[in-house]
Amino acid sequence: MRRIPMVLVAALALPFKRWRRVEGLSGDAVVRRNEVLGLTAGVARSIGWARFKALIVGKRRGREIRRAAVERATQQAVEQLGAMKGLSMKLGQMMSYINVLDEHQEASMAALQSSVPPMEFDLVRAVVEEQLGDLPEEVFASFDPTPIAAASVGQVHRARLHDGREVVVKVQYPGVAETFAADLANMERLTEMSALAMNADITEYVGMLSESVVNELDYGLEQRNQQRLADLYRDHPFVLIPDTIPELCRSRLLVSEFVDADRFQAAVATSTKDGRNRIGEIMYRFAFGCVMNGFFSGDPHPGNYLFPDGRVCFLDFGMVMDIAEPGRDSLVARIIGGSLQGRQDVVDDGLRELGFLPEGGPSGTDMWNEIRHIIAGPIDTDAVIRLDRSRFQEGCRR
Repeated sequence: MRRIPMVLVAALALPFKRWRRVEGLSGDAVVRRNEVLGLTAGVARSIGWARFKALIVGKRRGREIRRAAVERATQQAVEQLGAMKGLSMKLGQMMSYINVLDEHQEASMAALQSSVPPMEFDLVRAVVEEQLGDLPEEVFASFDPTPIAAASVGQVHRARLHDGREVVVKVQYPGVAETFAADLANMERLTEMSALAMNADITEYVGMLSESVVNELDYGLEQRNQQRLADLYRDHPFVLIPDTIPELCRSRLLVSEFVDADRFQAAVATSTKDGRNRIGEIMYRFAFGCVMNGFFSGDPHPGNYLFPDGRVCFLDFGMVMDIAEPGRDSLVARIIGGSLQGRQDVVDDGLRELGFLPEGGPSGTDMWNEIRHIIAGPIDTDAVIRLDRSRFQEGCRR
């Protein structure tokens, strides 16, 4: 309720201000706050006006008006957030796969996973030259100027090494670190935008997530994470992690083997029921296998999977926590360790420290009993567990 006055004031104060496409990445917190505020106001006006019109027409026509308004607002959000990049877009990505929107809205927001407006090739050339000391056409035997994917931190280009190996080159957007810092300063504005579509306040959750997102800006760290996992899963029967090319990786440049395969939506759409079950099982096993091997991956959105020859290829290891590092005593590592050891007291203490278990509220055991069928259902019972959309939505809301 406390957010409603802000949204109303924004909608009234900016009645004729249209959102603008961002041609470059701004690190100015005020500029990015105004962009998010303008987008929030535009979405609020569009949906609010549609609801008003729906009151004075028939029920069927009213539903059509509201549906069309939501579709327009979602597309507007995709275009603006895709141009802004940074943490603003990361939040949009998250909304595209955690089942808080309806299926049509999710389908629109899914564009934020890999298909947003890319940066100009002149900027790509400048980053490669700054990182490697020469232009891409000199460093590589060939370099495709058209990206095959573009996301919140960087974009990916196909290339070929002089020894003939096909690779992908992930190039970080110039200025993206400053945009993340600016978005962190505007955290409440970002979550006010998401509150228009969610029945939950995720301010604290996104705040925690944003601290981990900063690691994603260090491609050197990502290269080490990815290569460590590639070595761990080498020759695995159903998991593939591409090898990196360490001599060409830098803090803002990541080069790894090219994998030619379908993306998530295409693989799911063309698979049989048994095939989809197999995909789900592989992804589930990999997530738990990582934890058991000392890794915790914090960015599992559908844009980070490929599906070659019956396997699942996992990508993007910028947001990986090493929970097995000797001497490490991080709060999340203690919680996961306590869970694996069956120490509910350790888990509860950690969750209270994070703010998930307020004093006088439910215990960790109570919380776990509400969501365990989502997280651990397939492994803590002999029964067949069906993870359908309604079941997952219920778990996310809880």
